[in-house]
Amino acid sequence: PAVCFPYNADFDGDEMNLHIPQTEESRAEAELLMIVQTQLISPRYGLSVIGCVQDAISGNYILTGKDYSMPRNDAVDILSSIGVTDLSALPKKETLTGKEVFSVLLPADFNFTGKSRSKEEPDVVIEDGKLITGIMDKNNLGEGSGLLLRNIHKKYGKHFTIDLLGKIFRLGIEVLLKVGFSST
Repeated sequence: PAVCFPYNADFDGDEMNLHIPQTEESRAEAELLMIVQTQLISPRYGLSVIGCVQDAISGNYILTGKDYSMPRNDAVDILSSIGVTDLSALPKKETLTGKEVFSVLLPADFNFTGKSRSKEEPDVVIEDGKLITGIMDKNNLGEGSGLLLRNIHKKYGKHFTIDLLGKIFRLGIEVLLKVGFSST
């Protein structure tokens, strides 16, 4: 149980309620409910509350672009720098596409179909953990959209999703550090 006190926040007649948990159980429940890391999906719209922003989105956009490729050594360096230790999903060839590099982060049994903002590759298709077509952009990785993140959260849970989101974020940053980016 919580007790509710009227609280006049701005002294102009508008009041809001202040809820204060009264028992040990209600305080513990409130503490669990307010952990930011577990608040990934909005109950209102079912979309992600947390997502990649700015540089991380730009880096993943470049990485998963239509013609982006890199030497295997660069891919291994980037993935290792973001904390990926299992590189068994990385194809055994000398030149890799950005889609192949991004796919290393995805679970092997994950399937997804969505849309990106790109006119070049508007359809995002992931089959068995491999990004087949599409570009990772704000539509799939951003806060308030992120259908990709919602589907991963639904299938694999909050802890896996938070870890994956952190790796995707760092991957985008590492790609930008490697290739650079200028809007001019």
